[in-house]
Amino acid sequence: MIAQIRSLTDIPVAVRTNGSLFWQEDVRRQLVTADLVIPSLDAGSRTVFQVVSRHHPDISFEKLLEGLAAFRNE
Repeated sequence: MIAQIRSLTDIPVAVRTNGSLFWQEDVRRQLVTADLVIPSLDAGSRTVFQVVSRHHPDISFEKLLEGLAAFRNE
């Protein structure tokens, strides 16, 4: 989608995301092409994450944090 937007305009591309799929390398690879990526983090602990987030059962708080860190490092 980012490539398609870039083909239509020179306006910088910003992506706002909950970051829940940052643990997937292909997602990070695609998002790194955006000019700005703004991930949100709704909880600062596993307990709060489980209360406030309607996450998929396969996405743990630890997996979410690892994905955010991996994206930041890339």
